[in-house]
Amino acid sequence: MTAMTLVHLRTLQPADLPAYHTLMRHALEEHSRAIGISPEEWDLITLEALQKHLEDLSGTILVAENEEGLVATVRCQVHQQVSKKAHKGHVSWMYVLPEYRREGLATQLLDHLTDWARAEGLEWLNITVTVGQTEAQKFYRAFGFEIWGYETHGLKLETELGTEYFDLEHLQYKLSKKPLK
Repeated sequence: MTAMTLVHLRTLQPADLPAYHTLMRHALEEHSRAIGISPEEWDLITLEALQKHLEDLSGTILVAENEEGLVATVRCQVHQQVSKKAHKGHVSWMYVLPEYRREGLATQLLDHLTDWARAEGLEWLNITVTVGQTEAQKFYRAFGFEIWGYETHGLKLETELGTEYFDLEHLQYKLSKKPLK
């Protein structure tokens, strides 16, 4: 039996926050140059702060779980407080544990997220990908996201070796589209 047959997609709940915190710590360790927060900064975020974020979020956080716990997640934030931006959502924090990759789980999460976004009346989804994250760039383009911009030095990372900058690729997805499979 594959991991996919055991996975259930749903909305993140307050009881999930310890497991979610751990899952995102894995994401940050694996992709520290691609996400705008460091693992050390993430460690400073308390479960109470995550609870407040979940309560205040204009959007959704989806998770995939199996009998072992959370194995994947994606978040979509909607800028409802700014009426001129309320027609679009910003996708972020897409992460699938390595042992569950290449089984269609990321596509299932995005399908579920686009269904949620359509039901919320959104017209567009935007996502930002660090240039050099080749698999992520290919995945989002294959799903139907199109590049609309490029940001030089979008992320800055201070290391023992000095300062590193990373460029960002901005993509958008028109929700009237159906994903290419």
